[in-house]
Amino acid sequence: MIRFVLTLGLLIPLFTQSAMAKLSPGKLQLAYEAARDGGVAARDAYDSKKKAFVSATVFPLLQSQARAKLPGMLRPYLESGYHIYKVNNTSSGILNLLDTTQTSTPDFFTSFFMKGGLGLPFGFTVEGGLSQVVNDHKATGFYATLSNQVLDLANFVYIDFVPTFVVSATALKVVAGPDTTSIALQGVLGGYHRQTQAQIGFVTQYSTSFMTETSKTVNLQKVRFGFASTSPIAYGLFGRLEVFYPSMSALAMLGYEF
Repeated sequence: MIRFVLTLGLLIPLFTQSAMAKLSPGKLQLAYEAARDGGVAARDAYDSKKKAFVSATVFPLLQSQARAKLPGMLRPYLESGYHIYKVNNTSSGILNLLDTTQTSTPDFFTSFFMKGGLGLPFGFTVEGGLSQVVNDHKATGFYATLSNQVLDLANFVYIDFVPTFVVSATALKVVAGPDTTSIALQGVLGGYHRQTQAQIGFVTQYSTSFMTETSKTVNLQKVRFGFASTSPIAYGLFGRLEVFYPSMSALAMLGYEF
């Protein structure tokens, strides 16, 4: 399954006509000016476009903490993977908002990411990393996350599957691309297998994002839902799959826990 997702991500840009198209804040500004002087329909159309624009800026780069069971105290780890984001490339989305002369827009934005973290006392974990959109070389983001293992019922249940709950807060800053800052709050309700440490989790994510490239700051608030599965491989190596919706995205990654 991991190999399939990685292969899909590698092939998508090859069949996308405008693979190097970049999001253009200038064109979003022109759309804002046209909507400001237009009627209700024009303002509604701009509202849809600005949401699609900020979503396409933030969600290909945002990597939050999706584990159901956090690593133990003073346990460092590294993760790296490939992320696919489904672009709203319709007339109500980012169509005509790209820095390109082509009439088509990408179906997907794909990105690589790398991050590392460390377990802290009292169930906390910190991590930081960066993401790079590979079919939009202007988009790079740095992020940091603080997480806490709120619930771990290993000492209260005597079955193989242990219920857990993790909360986290992630801050993302887009440093190359449309000037955007995003804060994401997330909860992961799931559990892990006591012997193998395999994990599953159902994710609820709330994010608020601010894009300041236009004369009027664009704010996007979004609630997304997801599913994450983490599987140990061998000798500290593990893999994870994640899927989120709406603003559909998926990722496959490998990590190592020291």
